[in-house]
Amino acid sequence: PRNKPPQRETNGLHDEPTLVSNVETFAWVPAIMLRGGRWYAETGINGCKGSRLFSVSGDVRRPGVYEVPGGTPIRTLVHDLCGGTTRPLKAFAPSGPSGGFLPARIPVASLPRGWEQRAPAELVGGGDTIDLLDIQLDLQRFRDLGLALGAGIVVYDDSRDIAAAALNCSQFFRDESCGKCVPCRIGSEKITGIAARLVGGTLSAADLVAERVLVEELTRAMEMTSICGLGMVAAKPLQSALQFFPDDVHRHLRAADAKGAMR
Repeated sequence: PRNKPPQRETNGLHDEPTLVSNVETFAWVPAIMLRGGRWYAETGINGCKGSRLFSVSGDVRRPGVYEVPGGTPIRTLVHDLCGGTTRPLKAFAPSGPSGGFLPARIPVASLPRGWEQRAPAELVGGGDTIDLLDIQLDLQRFRDLGLALGAGIVVYDDSRDIAAAALNCSQFFRDESCGKCVPCRIGSEKITGIAARLVGGTLSAADLVAERVLVEELTRAMEMTSICGLGMVAAKPLQSALQFFPDDVHRHLRAADAKGAMR
C-alpha cells in the first residue's frame, strides 16, 4: 500500500505505467480481441454495457457464480437464477463486507442528492423507500445511488442478525489489515471493539448514541486517510448496520435499555 497519487496507471512498477486487473477482466480479453469492443458492450441490457460474473452466497437456494448482462435487476439474479430465499429477504451485501449491508427497502433519505436525475425511471416516485431488488447490476447505476458493487454478493434472510454479521466482518478487516497505516491499523481495532461491546450486550442506549457518533467519525477518517482500499471500507459493515438495521442493534443493548429503545 502507498499514498496516491500518483496512480499505477501512470507510475506503477519501476515507476512505469502499470495496470493490474482481476481475472474476470483478463478472461474477457480474448473474446473482445476477436469480436470487438462493441460486441462486448452490446451484451448489456437496459442501457448498460457488458456482462459481469457475480459470486452469490448466503441465504439463496442455488448459490454459485453467475454470468449476467450488465443492467440485470437484482431480482433476476436472486430470484430467477439463484432460486430466491426460503424466508423473506432482509439484507444484501453487494460487495461482500466492503460494501456494507443494504436493507430490502432502502430509505430514499439515505441516497445522495440528485439521485433521481441519474436513476432509472422505475426507481423514482416509489415513496420513501426503493426496492433493493429493482436496482440494476451495473457499477455506474450503483455509484449514482452512492452504493458499492463488487463481484461477491451475500444475501441474508430475516433470520439473520445483521449486528452480529457486522462484528464478524469487522473482525475480518481488523485481522487482514497489514498495519502499515495508522487510520486502518487503529481504526479497524476500534471499530471491532465497538461492535464486540454492542453484540456482547454491554452498551446502554446512551452509550450507543455516543458510539454511533464515533463510528461515523471513524468511517469518514478511514475513508479519507487510509492508504489502501481495505482501510477505506473497514468501518462500513458496522456503520451500515447502525444506519439501516436499528432493530438488530437495539436487541443487543442491555435489557432495560433495549426495551426503551424499541419503544
